[in-house]
Order: sequence, then structure tokens, then C-alpha cells
Amino acid sequence: MQTIAVRAAAIAAFVCSSAAVAQPSLTPPPGPVGESGRFGTRIELSQTTAPGDANSVFRIAQPGSYVLTGNLDVPAGEIGIEIASSDVTIDLNGYAISAATDGSGVGVGTEDGGGVSATYTGIRITGGILASLEYGVDLIDSAFQVTTRQIAIDDLTMNGVSTGINAEFASISDCVISATTVGINTSFSTISGCKLVTAGGVSTGIECFTTRISDTQIDVSFDDTGIRCSLSHVSDCTLIGPTAGTGNTGIEDQGENSIDNTYVRTDTGFSIPFGSSVIRNCTWFGTVTAIAGGGTPTLIDNNF
Repeated sequence: MQTIAVRAAAIAAFVCSSAAVAQPSLTPPPGPVGESGRFGTRIELSQTTAPGDANSVFRIAQPGSYVLTGNLDVPAGEIGIEIASSDVTIDLNGYAISAATDGSGVGVGTEDGGGVSATYTGIRITGGILASLEYGVDLIDSAFQVTTRQIAIDDLTMNGVSTGINAEFASISDCVISATTVGINTSFSTISGCKLVTAGGVSTGIECFTTRISDTQIDVSFDDTGIRCSLSHVSDCTLIGPTAGTGNTGIEDQGENSIDNTYVRTDTGFSIPFGSSVIRNCTWFGTVTAIAGGGTPTLIDNNF
């Protein structure tokens, strides 16, 4: 009984001493921040928090979780939100970034290095609409001076863009894209849960190298190609378009791909101009030409 009493006294003393310990402050540090959201305390995009330059409306030069608080028009030839830092999350918050002039400008992107090399990592872009731009998201520097890695792009809707997403080393998921040239152009990436629509007139849904594509649907219009890929893995996808002489192709296989559990209904199911790939457990239905080209694929348990 004495042992129990001693333990009870010790527990009571511990509780009292713990209550006396000062608690951390719940007041955020000073600075231009918005309310707490799904990505933590968010910084509202403004000319104070991310002042633009000659090439951009907003330019993010510091790490943080940023949120768009209204629709954004992008002047011709500029970037709506320029990324110039690592560890940046951009929540478009359901708002739209649109071109002031159709077919011009970039929604979210990096600027060419201008002779200065830089690498940005840990970038996420999510939750909004990009419309009528040359590029919805452009994270590839044409001068090969700015490099981006560890990219997450999700939950975006793009309408009437020339190129939807131009990025490398990215995880791209749950995006809906209608593009007139290329929906997604990428390398060393993963694509999942997306829906793409080609615009007709020799456009491509996905063009990729060393990429995994899964659970993605592409509506392939006249004369268009659903997926053009090499050294990639395509699984559990659906590619559907008009047939009977419409000139569209489900998958243009550039060689050394693995394609499985995929349904194709286009004028030409697979175009394999060269190389050898493995096509397994796929179904192509209603195609005029199941497989075209001079390549030598390995066919395993398919239905056509």
C-alpha cells in the first residue's frame, strides 16, 4: 500500500510540474502570410511577397507555401508565376491563370538562366486552371541553364493551351488537359490518373522518354497521336478516338517500351517504326491497322 501511495504522489507531482512548463506561442512570426491552409501557413501572392520583374507578374525567390487569391491575366510573352527558388508550393486555390493574348505566355514556370546556372528542387503546383497559354506549366529551360528536380504537379485543369506541361523529373497526377500541340512533354517522370484531349491536326497527348504512365485516358482526335514514347512503361491506360481512315494513332512506340493492360481504339493501334518493345495483355478494337511500321515488338496475350 505504501508503494502505491508513493507512486500516486510521484505522478501527481509530475502532472503539476508539467502544467507549469511554458507552452509554445501560437502567434506566427511577422510577415505577409495568409490563413493556415492545406499546405500549412500560406503566403498570399502579391507584389509585396513575390514582386514581378520584366518577364513575370509574380516572381517567387524565397521558399514557402504560396497561394493565389484571384484570377491572373498573363501579358504576352511573360510568365504569370515565375519560380526562382527551391522548396516552393504554389496553390492556385481554384483560380485561373489565362493569357491576355491567346496562345502567348506561360502560366507557371522558370525563366531561362540568362547565363547563370541554377537548380531548383522540391516544387509543387496544384489546384487551379490554366487557359489559352503557350505553356500551362513550363519548367524546362531551353538554354539548359536552369534545372528543376523533385517536382509534383497535380489537380490542374488546362484548356486551349499549346503545351500543357513541359517538365522533367516530375510526378504528374490527376490533371485534365486539352492542348493543341502537346498535352504533356516529359522525361524521367511518372504520370497517373490524368485525362487528356488532343485538339486535332497533328497534336500529341503525351510525349515522353523514360517515364511511367498509368491509369490515364486520352481522347485522340483526327490525325493525332495519343502517346509517343521511348524507354517507358505504359500500363492500365485507355486511348480512344475516331477510326476508319481518320489518321490517328494510339501509341507511337519509339522503341524499348513496356506496354501492358491498355485499351486502344484508334485508326492505327500501334505505330512501331523501329526498335523492339513488349506489348502484353492489351486490347485494341475497331482499328483499321492494329500494328504499323517496321519494328519487331514482342506480343504476349493480347486481344485484337
